[in-house]
Amino acid sequence: MPIQVTASVRQVNRSRHILGRHHVGTTGRLRRNPQLDRLGLIDEYKILVHPRIAGHGPTLCQGGLPGTRRLELVSATPLRNGVVAMHYRRDR
Repeated sequence: MPIQVTASVRQVNRSRHILGRHHVGTTGRLRRNPQLDRLGLIDEYKILVHPRIAGHGPTLCQGGLPGTRRLELVSATPLRNGVVAMHYRRDR
């Protein structure tokens, strides 16, 4: 059972150590804490794609990442309201 964490990188590392091989989850955009990705702490991404086109506004990784992330699609589940729940695994 994943534990939801909204924390600093230090807290995430501590949680992973305490939990061993269990999943540690966080919510929100990478903008809040891009260090999680830079340190290789993100193994999977679960993204909700809403049926809207925004001409401006925040992006998933505002501020950028040091390189491209290759992802493998695990699943795509359309919901009744038009949203698609995308589940990706990071290709290492």
